Amino acid sequence: MKWTKGMLATYTKKVAKVKTSSKRTLTEEDKDPKRSVYKFLLKSWKVLNPNIPLSPNWHLELLSEYLEAIYYGEIKKLLINIAPRSLKSFTTSIAFPAWCWSKSPYWRFLCLSYSSQLANDHSQIRRDLIRTQWYKNLNPNLSLKLDKDRISEYGNSAQGEMIARGMDGSVTGVGADCLIFDDPNNPKPGAESLIQLEATNKKFDDYSIGRRNNPKESRVIVIQQRVGVRDVTGHILADLGGYEHIKIPTKAPVQILVEFPRNRDREIVREAGSFVHPERFGEEEDNEALRTLGAQMYAARHDQEPYAIGGGIFTWDKTYFSEPPTQFHLAISVDASFGSINDTASYVVVQCWLVWRPYFWLWDQKRGRWTFPDTLSELDKAIAQWQKELGKPVSTKLIEEKANGKAIIQKMREKYTGIIPVIPKESKKARAEAIAPTYRSGNVILRKAAGYLEEYKKELEAFPASPNDDQVDASTQLIKHFLDQWAIIDQEAEEIGTIRFS
Repeated sequence: MKWTKGMLATYTKKVAKVKTSSKRTLTEEDKDPKRSVYKFLLKSWKVLNPNIPLSPNWHLELLSEYLEAIYYGEIKKLLINIAPRSLKSFTTSIAFPAWCWSKSPYWRFLCLSYSSQLANDHSQIRRDLIRTQWYKNLNPNLSLKLDKDRISEYGNSAQGEMIARGMDGSVTGVGADCLIFDDPNNPKPGAESLIQLEATNKKFDDYSIGRRNNPKESRVIVIQQRVGVRDVTGHILADLGGYEHIKIPTKAPVQILVEFPRNRDREIVREAGSFVHPERFGEEEDNEALRTLGAQMYAARHDQEPYAIGGGIFTWDKTYFSEPPTQFHLAISVDASFGSINDTASYVVVQCWLVWRPYFWLWDQKRGRWTFPDTLSELDKAIAQWQKELGKPVSTKLIEEKANGKAIIQKMREKYTGIIPVIPKESKKARAEAIAPTYRSGNVILRKAAGYLEEYKKELEAFPASPNDDQVDASTQLIKHFLDQWAIIDQEAEEIGTIRFS
């Protein structure tokens, strides 16, 4: 995105506004904690942890607004992915249900976690909060029932209930107006096999559908750090749908626009490489987490983008190059699914390949979540950059014609030649399998120390279980195009008795 002076001024004002509003004084909190989940959260923390300061941050306000949207029925199903130790449980499983009781004490909650112990731990803290004098003063007409006051299950004088269960337990006979799944999968590395993950998914389906008091009005909240491709989040995204999805990576991989659901005037632009809460977790802590967890677990817990090792299709002799070969054709491949710059939009990827039969060298790629105008701008800049770096024109420009590609092709043809629309006929997996031998034979070579290297290898190695496949699509599109062209050349050469190699 190009920023004008006016846009930068507006952005600066918005960021300043966010920083100011996220550090409200205790006096303001005390005025009316019922007014917002965020105000209630800050005061609740202070009451329960008087000696542990809470560092306010925009992500807590964002979570709070989404939870308010759940309460007011603006959202019925909410899915949140965020790293551990970000106050996700305190906000969602402790403060939010207690806040709801201060407004609608008759609500019945079913709060589930991967184990009964964790669910009970949250339930006990929640009950401790409700028992405080501050909470009683806030809700003078509300009291806990004496005959139903256990850690795992308690009720109030307005017939509201809060029930805690583990995904490993039973919920027979239990119904709820709001179900909260807080880490429904065990986040310990290797704790759940693929069979166990699928068993948890079946329980989630049973509980999230069968335990709602009112199927049309009951709310469902899932908040978790990702643990694997087929965790509950993966199951929802791949199989169920229907959830408002909020993904908050610890470190922004690209520029991300964060929009607040209820206060439409507020938004934050997270620049690439920025951390959610740098006062608590910055570059040093990030490097330590990556070393300790390893790339796969880090991708799940912190990027919220788990991937499976050993997808099985792409294996190759991982040789690298630094300088371009002496002979090559310069080609680009575009996989476009533009929409917005928010963190749930699909990626646009533009790859620069050097091709000389039988080899393919991946020189560079540009990848981001771009709007249509931004996609065209990035394409122009990439083509100019690569032609200057390599001293050759881009002779072949492959663009998938499906969906957004048609609009790009139309605009690109106004200023460029060599545009080749591609209409894929096979499935993504079939196309990948068709060109996989080219990788295994060592004919695909990656550029050493390139910025794309780790993300590219991670996606290919996990495919087809990888959360994204834009890089795979762009690569298969280009390699298959040239393999098909070479096959035609060979066939023609055979017919005239001549072999041509380039």
